[in-house]
Amino acid sequence: MIHFHQEAATALEELNSKTDISNVKIKYTDDWFYDERKLKMFRDNEIKHPFPESCFELCLQPVKTKLDWRHNDLIIGGHYDMMNVRMAILLSTSNLRGYDEVFDEREVSPETRELFRKARHFDYIEGFGYSCIIKEDDESADMNSIWFMEEDDLEFRKLDLDLETYYKTMFTLKGASYWQFLFFERVLKEDYIDRYYMEHICRWITYFPETFPDHDYSAAFNRYKLIAAKYPNEKDIDKTNERLMKLGLW
Repeated sequence: MIHFHQEAATALEELNSKTDISNVKIKYTDDWFYDERKLKMFRDNEIKHPFPESCFELCLQPVKTKLDWRHNDLIIGGHYDMMNVRMAILLSTSNLRGYDEVFDEREVSPETRELFRKARHFDYIEGFGYSCIIKEDDESADMNSIWFMEEDDLEFRKLDLDLETYYKTMFTLKGASYWQFLFFERVLKEDYIDRYYMEHICRWITYFPETFPDHDYSAAFNRYKLIAAKYPNEKDIDKTNERLMKLGLW
C-alpha cells in the first residue's frame, strides 16, 4: 500500500534533518480536486481506468508535486516533478508535447511515434526523461505498466516496476539523480551517456544506506549489481563496489 502524503512528508523530513543537505525545495499545486466538474469526471471514469487497490491514495495526491535537493559537498542530488497520475490518465491527448518537429530529424520509428501519441507522463526528470503510462485508443490503460521516455534518444523503455513500487522506490531514493536508469528493461548502450548515469548512481548508492539506514534498498542494490557487472575496470564503479562490500551490502 502506498500512502503518498505520508511518504512524501517522511522523505522531506529526512532530507531537512541533515545539515549536509541544503536547497531542499518542495512545491505543491493542489487545486484540481476543488473543481467539482473535474472531480465528477474523475469518479465517472473510474470504471474505464481501474486503479490498483494498493495505489488508490495516489488519486488524491496534489495536482503537481515538485521536489529538488542538493548535497552541500558531494555531487549528489534529487528531483521529481510529479503530476497526479489519475489526472494524467484522464487527459484526452498526450502530455508529451513539442517533439513532433524533431521526429523526422531524429528518424523516430512509427512505433515510437505511436507511443508518444498514447503516452501520459506523470513524472518529469529534467534533462533525463518522462515516466509514463500508455493510454490506448479504447480509453483503457494498464496502470501497472510503467514506461520511461529517455530524452537522449527519444525511445520508450519499460521499467521493471509497477505503479506501487515506482512510487515507493522514488520516495526511498528521494528522487536521486537517474534512479530510473537502474530499472530499465533494455540492453545497455555502454556509451558515454550510460556511463554518465552510472557515475551519478555510484555517488548516491552508498550515501543513502549510511545516511538514511531505516530503508530497504535491496531492489536498487540488486539492479545496480547487474549493471555494474557490465562495466569491468571502471574506476568509479570499482570504488563503489568496494564501499558496498565494506558496508556488507554486496
